[in-house]
Amino acid sequence: MYKQILERKKNSPVKVILVIIWLLILASALNIFFSWLNIFNALNNIILPIYFDPTASTLSVFLIIFVISYFLGKRAYSRFEYTIVDNVLTVQQFTGKRVIKEIVINLDDVTEIKDGCFGKKLYNNNAKRLVSLVLKDKKYTISPDEILLGMLNGASFSDGFIDINYDEIIEKLKDLIKIPSVKEEAEENMPFGKPCADALKYVLDLCEELGFKTKNLDNYCGWAQIGEGEKLIGILCHLDVVPAGDGWDTPPFEAVIKDDELFGRGAIDDKGPAISAIYALYAVKNELKSIPCRVRLIFGCDEESGWACMDRYAKSEEIPSMAFTPDAEYPVIITEKGIAQFEITGSLAEGNYQLYIQGGLRANMVPDKAKATIIGDIDALEKQIADYKKTDNISLYKKDENTLVIESLGVGAHGSTPEKGKNAFFELFKFIDTLNLKGSQGKFVKNMLNIFVDKTNGTGANLCLNDEVSGALSLNLGMCFIGKNDIYDNMLDDSLKIVIDIRYPVSYSINDISSRLQSALPDSWECDVLHHQAPHHVDKDSKLVKTLMEVYKKYTNRDDEPLAIGGGTYARTLPHKAVAFGVQFPDKPDKAHQPNESVSLTDLKTSTKMFACAIKRLIEE
Repeated sequence: MYKQILERKKNSPVKVILVIIWLLILASALNIFFSWLNIFNALNNIILPIYFDPTASTLSVFLIIFVISYFLGKRAYSRFEYTIVDNVLTVQQFTGKRVIKEIVINLDDVTEIKDGCFGKKLYNNNAKRLVSLVLKDKKYTISPDEILLGMLNGASFSDGFIDINYDEIIEKLKDLIKIPSVKEEAEENMPFGKPCADALKYVLDLCEELGFKTKNLDNYCGWAQIGEGEKLIGILCHLDVVPAGDGWDTPPFEAVIKDDELFGRGAIDDKGPAISAIYALYAVKNELKSIPCRVRLIFGCDEESGWACMDRYAKSEEIPSMAFTPDAEYPVIITEKGIAQFEITGSLAEGNYQLYIQGGLRANMVPDKAKATIIGDIDALEKQIADYKKTDNISLYKKDENTLVIESLGVGAHGSTPEKGKNAFFELFKFIDTLNLKGSQGKFVKNMLNIFVDKTNGTGANLCLNDEVSGALSLNLGMCFIGKNDIYDNMLDDSLKIVIDIRYPVSYSINDISSRLQSALPDSWECDVLHHQAPHHVDKDSKLVKTLMEVYKKYTNRDDEPLAIGGGTYARTLPHKAVAFGVQFPDKPDKAHQPNESVSLTDLKTSTKMFACAIKRLIEE
């Protein structure tokens, strides 16, 4: 059941004054007519000649006062309400508490809906839209709001509600993107830095304004929920983002709209989906007058790093019985490969040249920029430098006679799909190899070529693995540093540090991956696990997956199959209970973690409607 007040319209004082003026004119006209006919002379003593005869009449004054009193005493507004119960639409017009007009329409009998048509009318006089419902034997014209119009056109209340509020949704997303919530050093009561804490405060304040119950868990994470009951449904989002990096055409933390695309870091990963989920839940809250379970939005602030936010949540908060996270792709992600990030260290002490290398921001980002500095007898390298085929990706310059600087440009991508980017280290190491540096520096470059360069499938690291459920392993060379640098202040001039990101199939374990990788590395290189998340899989025949797949098909009319990905989402924090659902549609380019990250406003609106529909369906399960 849904009941909505369409509009209240007060009678203005101007309207009352106009009515009085018209009454006075009518009285004067009647007086002139009676006098001209000279038939009702006897009545001239009692009819008030308003403009032409100064004689007053008690009866005339009484009649005018009566009419004026009627209009002034009439109820000041009309109220229009519609109620939908069991697909039956009832529209009523009230004067005070009295129904003066009513129509009852079984929506199954509606054969056509047209704008601007007229039939039996029940609408507000100031309405800008007149919609005629054409039935089998009659038609009605009403003036609906956007919500009712959406429902009449086969959508739902929540769809119409989202259409009405979409400008507000976009404004809130813009505000959130302005907060540069990249993880920073911890401060007091701010474990991931102030920007992440600010982002969490912003969304929790917004949720509280919308009428949700909220809780902040020490700025690690927070939640907002509606409803009552034992069952708890979760929607897991994250508010932290990866560093902006270079190559942006617009300011990364200033949302810019161009041609239906909203640009900004976090637009699609994951601030856009988070705001979308908030308003989807708000739409459900406004539609359902009674919610027999709890639906909780959970906002993390460390998804792009170590997931300490989810560890904190698990310590004190209730775990949802089912959940989805809008942080991946459609239709539904039921399989997520294992994630392992390794730190490889060593030393480059022997050689005729000093080699410095730096590049990469995070293990789970394909680096789009890398730099090498070589110090030594650069003149001895002139022939190799001259013979190297110049490309747009490599630039060289001498800082002085003993220093050569090499810069390499690539194309960023998410670390779970390194094949979609162009790793800046690959061309860099290929060029350095042509210089034939020899010594430990030359051996290092050869090892990088053999193990990592152009080998995102893990072949060089003894990791060419796959299975039927999740597909093939992927390997991303995310960071590489040699020598002192601004990122790792404990490194020496001969120190080596490499950070890689591996996404491995569900049928393998972290021990399998570690032992295989170590066997492929030089004996002098140490290898440690920095971060690990076990693989995740949910049966495609589960109620959760089936429900979300039905919602997806309803809004897209597509028959895609559930997916397996290398990406890691919060779904894996709830083994067998959670999946990823959206927001990237099939055949759309992956813009997460890249310069000029953006989200389609049309797609985001559709996602918001899909989330609302999914929430309602899961409530019913």
